[in-house]
Parts: sequence; C-alpha cells; structure tokens
Amino acid sequence: MVVEKILEKVRKKNNEGVVAESWKTKLGFLLAAMGSAIGLGNIWRFPGLAYENGGGAFLVPYFIALFVVGIPLILGEFYLGYTTKKAAPNALASLSERFRTPLKVLGYLIVINAFVIVSYYTVVIGWTVFYSVMSLFGRLSSDLFTPMINSGAGLLTGNITPTTILYVLSFTFVWALTYYILVKGVKGIERVCKIFIPLMWAILLLLLLRFITLDGSMNGILQYLTPNFAALTNPSVWINAFGQVFFSLSLAFGIMIAYAKYLKKQTISGSYVVALGNSSFELLAGFVVFAVLGFMTSIAGVTLISELDVPYSGAGLSFVTFPLAIQQMPFSYVFGVLFFILLFMAGLTSLLSLIEAFASSLKEDLNIDKKRIITALTLIGFVSGFVYIVNIQVLDKVDTFINYSLVFLGLLEALAIGYLFTKLPKNLYMTITLKVLAPLLLFIIFTVNTAQKLGYLNDLGGRAVPQLTELNLWAGLIFLIIVIEMIAFAYLLYRHSRD
Repeated sequence: MVVEKILEKVRKKNNEGVVAESWKTKLGFLLAAMGSAIGLGNIWRFPGLAYENGGGAFLVPYFIALFVVGIPLILGEFYLGYTTKKAAPNALASLSERFRTPLKVLGYLIVINAFVIVSYYTVVIGWTVFYSVMSLFGRLSSDLFTPMINSGAGLLTGNITPTTILYVLSFTFVWALTYYILVKGVKGIERVCKIFIPLMWAILLLLLLRFITLDGSMNGILQYLTPNFAALTNPSVWINAFGQVFFSLSLAFGIMIAYAKYLKKQTISGSYVVALGNSSFELLAGFVVFAVLGFMTSIAGVTLISELDVPYSGAGLSFVTFPLAIQQMPFSYVFGVLFFILLFMAGLTSLLSLIEAFASSLKEDLNIDKKRIITALTLIGFVSGFVYIVNIQVLDKVDTFINYSLVFLGLLEALAIGYLFTKLPKNLYMTITLKVLAPLLLFIIFTVNTAQKLGYLNDLGGRAVPQLTELNLWAGLIFLIIVIEMIAFAYLLYRHSRD
C-alpha cells in the first residue's frame, strides 16, 4: 500500500509536467510528426526500392499499404497518446488492467528499440556533417567514404589522422546540437521542425530544378516512373511496399504516441497530412535521385541505370554516387553542401523524435527531472556511438536485428490498439484496417522475414526493374498522380494549420 501511494504521487507529479509541456500550435505538432517520418531512408532507400520493384508499378502496393497500414496505425497512435496523455509504455498499459504488465513491457521494448537506433543513427548523421564540411571547402570526392568510416578504428590503434578527428568532431556536433534542442522540451523540437521541414522541401525542389537540366536526367526520371506491371505478381514487391510504409512512417517506435500526448486543446486529426507529406517527400526525392542517376548514365555512355557501376540506393548512393556526380557539375561545392545539409536535417528531425519517445517514457515512471534524463541519454548515446565508429561492421548487424524485431513489435502494437483501445473512431475503415488488415499484413511480413532468415524461403522473385521505352504514357500518368498527391498534402496541411 505504501509503495502504491508513493507511485501514485510520482504519477500525479509527472502528469502535471506533461500537461504543462505542450505543443504551441497544431502546425508545430504536424511538422514535428512529419519530421519524424521524413528521414534518411526517404532519400536514399525509397527511390532505389521503387526502381527495383517495378518502377511506377510499385506505387500500386505502396499506396494500398499507406491506406491499409500507415494511416490507420498513425491515427491509432495519435488517439492513444492524446486520450491517455501518456507515453507508449503507460499508454499501452492503460488499455487493459488484466494485461497491464505485458502491455507495459511491450511499450518499453518499443521505445528501447528506438533508442538502440539512436546509438548508430547519430553516427550516420555525423557522416552528413563530415561531407557538408568537405563540400564547403571544395574537398568533396567519391573516394571519401571508405577512408572516413575506416578512420574510426584509429581510435583503438592510435593511428589518429585529420580524417579521424573530423569524423569524431562531426559525430560530437550531432549530439551537442541534439542535446541543446531536447533540453528545451517539445517547444525546442517544434521550433526546429518549423524551420527545418519547409527548408528541406525548399532544398529538395532547388536540387530538382538544377538536376533536371543535366544531360540524361530525363532518361533517369523515365526509368524511375516507367512501370513494370508484371512485377505486381511478385510477392516480394508487395512485402517491400508494406515494409517501406511501416518503417518510413516511424510506426511502433512510440514516437507518435509521445508526440500526441503533448496536444492540449487541438482535436486529433492530421494522420493523412503526415502520411501524404512523408510519401510526397520520398516520391519527389526519387526525381532528384534518378535525375542524377540519369546524368551518370550519360557520363558512363550507357542507357540503363542498372548498367551503372555505382550504387543507386543506400549509403553508397548518398556518399559515393552523389559526390561522384556532383563533382562533374559547375559550382559543385554549392550543390554538395545543399545535398548533405538536406540529409542532415532529415536525419536530425527523426533523431529528436526517437530520443523524445524514450525520454518521455522514463519521465513518467521515474521521479527525475526530464533535463537529467536527456543528459543521461545523451551521455549513453554518445559513448555507445563509438562502438560503431571503431567497428563499422557492427552497424549493419544491429540495424538488421532492429528492423526484424520492429515488425514483430508493430504487430503486437497493432493488435493491442485494434482490439483493446475502446476510444478509436467507430467507423468501418478503422475497424477493418486495425483489427484485420494491418495485423494480418504485418504477420505475413514477419513470417516471410523469419522464414528467409532461417533459410526456408529464398528471395521471392528477385528484382523487377522496369523496361525503358522512348515514350511511356504510363510514366506521364504516374507523374500526374504524384503531383495530385502533393497538392492534396499542401491543401490538408494548410487546412489543419488553421485549426
């Protein structure tokens, strides 16, 4: 009884802090949620994934996944955080007294997962700072990446070079800026996102306007949009589409729950804005990426992007292919700085949300000032980052495990929200998606991933690269669909910002 009374006092005290801390505006909340969703993967993963999975045809399973899994789960997390005014562990625990303990454990597994990502995500964001500095001083090169990531091992061997020092300073800068923003609370996140999100869109459009004037750029964009509808018969295309939507929207990290709990008087809405804003950004990023890849085909004297001897997705795209292409352009240092600053901002806005999800959870259960929690998490994250700096191979292994476990945790969260959360909107769309479709599809993704890891299932068909034609009317239609989506996003953002 005494312990319960003490815990109750702690909860009341912490709840008062939660009420006191809130978003200043609805627009700030939406931009912060969008900043969490728009990350590095929007730029370096989605375009290549779409190209490998049927080009323009990939948008069919992608938009189905967006409306069947993405939007319902975002809305479910929004409602859960807003109605309970709690972060993920306590919000999930409040769904059922009978299953309170396992639900709370689920919540903590979700936010701990998020913080593990933080440990290596800051290292990757540090790469963008390193490249921004090199671009600024005219030292950008496609040969920088391997020496940079290998230089970290010098911290153990004593072979410390100027590259090692700049690498560590870049990583340290990321953590210093992150700490400075987070100690100011959600208002600090809101201020940053109100600046960074519009600036990210502006830089992306500026880069697009420049890159589409390059020789061969339209060849690249046409390959990005040209659909291969035969790819839709490949199960891996559908699994990749649903996986991309799930990972890209920051679902099952506890982020949207934590962000929504800081909403005070505003009504819960905006899941469409966040989902469409995120997808519009990565679709537009595809134009930028493939304009550059088309430029590379003209330099290499080939027609197809698949014939290029450079990466067209992942870190290799950003830190090898783009520097190689940018070097060939006039005023290369300008476009180098802009591109890597874009990556930096996309990474930082996601990073802030990952830490906030964990910090707000700890704040509710520990009688500790949130600034102290942020300080402790910063020190832990900073020190753990050196594990990846001195041995980069660890990063891929940890990332693979996190992505695998994330689907399983997302499946459990979808079941909990769909079947235990009684305050969801009572309509057919939410009922079917959250109680049936979302859990079923996440279960299929998890089962297939598990079977592949155990060696019982080979790749389900491999790549499905679209075939290039001289003039493809389908590509024009897909371009029109993307434009309509972006207009819808802009209208919804404007409407919700006035609430």
